[in-house]
Amino acid sequence: MGHNNTKGNRKFIKGRYTANAAKGERLVSSEFQLTFAGHEDISVLVRTSQIPEMTREDVEDYGPNGVKFNQHGPIRNSGEIQVQCVETIEGDIPQFIKDRIASKDYV
Repeated sequence: MGHNNTKGNRKFIKGRYTANAAKGERLVSSEFQLTFAGHEDISVLVRTSQIPEMTREDVEDYGPNGVKFNQHGPIRNSGEIQVQCVETIEGDIPQFIKDRIASKDYV
């Protein structure tokens, strides 16, 4: 059993692995290509400065006979992240964002 419609690219995988391994524990950001539905002519490289924390709150409680226990509570999702958009000198992205905000157009 396996995937018969895929082709392995060992050079690419090894290159990406080596780059990530070299960064080690310092790797705290993410980088991805963003495209917009209905605006396929526009794409931007997005860099985040830090991957947001997503953990669970600790909940302390007391049970029968005064037994104290700790449990995992609700998800703590501090979703604030700094984002940097990288583009060429043409400046299409800032105008695109301004137009979407002004027209309240959700893409």
